Amino acid sequence: MSGDIDRLTPLVEEKSRVAVRLSQFAEQRNQLLIAAALPATRSGMETWLSRLGPADPTRKAWQNLIVLTAEAQALNESNGKLIAMRMQHNQQALNVLLAAANQASLYGPDGQTKPSGGGRLFGAA
Repeated sequence: MSGDIDRLTPLVEEKSRVAVRLSQFAEQRNQLLIAAALPATRSGMETWLSRLGPADPTRKAWQNLIVLTAEAQALNESNGKLIAMRMQHNQQALNVLLAAANQASLYGPDGQTKPSGGGRLFGAA
């Protein structure tokens, strides 16, 4: 939120490593579900979990994963909104700078600056 992008680089690298590892785990899970004649979907996972005993720690781990996934999704949406706000702010600042750069200063006979162009506004007759 502070706009310190230098702190983001290590986080992006770590996120990439974690994303690769999660993808590997998901592929392993899908292969195990298919081997158990279940679809490689959330419902397939829930069917597989229903075959386990109610005290099996895998059930709790799956529920924790579902909760963490929802939290991660909410954080990702929040980050997306912050990024969009920052980009809008930056675009507005850039537009102001570009507009200022495009206004060439001309000097009149009295030595004072005057706006460039014919003095007419766009759309004026």
